[in-house]
Amino acid sequence: MHAVDEELGAILSRERRHLIPTYQRDYEWTEEGQWQLLMDDVLDVAERLTRARANAVASGRAASSGDPAVGPHFLGAIVLEGLPPRGAHVATCAVIDGQQRLTTVYLLLRGLLDVLIVHALEGRAKQVRKMILIREDDVAEPDEVFKLWPRRRDRDEWIAVMGDDPPPSDHPPSPSRTAA
Repeated sequence: MHAVDEELGAILSRERRHLIPTYQRDYEWTEEGQWQLLMDDVLDVAERLTRARANAVASGRAASSGDPAVGPHFLGAIVLEGLPPRGAHVATCAVIDGQQRLTTVYLLLRGLLDVLIVHALEGRAKQVRKMILIREDDVAEPDEVFKLWPRRRDRDEWIAVMGDDPPPSDHPPSPSRTAA
């Protein structure tokens, strides 16, 4: 096995499908158990980044020049194993470790995409969409557009949450889905 340190952005920017193997446990993160801790981490990093950028601007530099002062944030290990391509030549890997974190990141990105759509921030929405979806030209089946593909029992919910289609009529629409 060959281990490589990569930033999350590099993992998400690739046209690669992450399959959750059947032996992995169900998605079990809860707000109290893990989501709140992750959000606290995200908010802490965002606050430090905001301060670093404000300090850079105050000293006459570009805001982004303050970014290195914040440094990377360790999200935890994500272990991937390459698999033969499925569909129309999309690189595929099994998520050996870190599926709860990776799934949560994809869910957060979908939420961010919904907010960007509601606020008509098309350029940013396009960037986020590229992180969670594979180009339709590169897939053989419609469901292959999702960069993360969960275990069989979670797939219907995953398609409903991660896709752009509005929820079924028996569920009230969220504001983000009505604006898409």
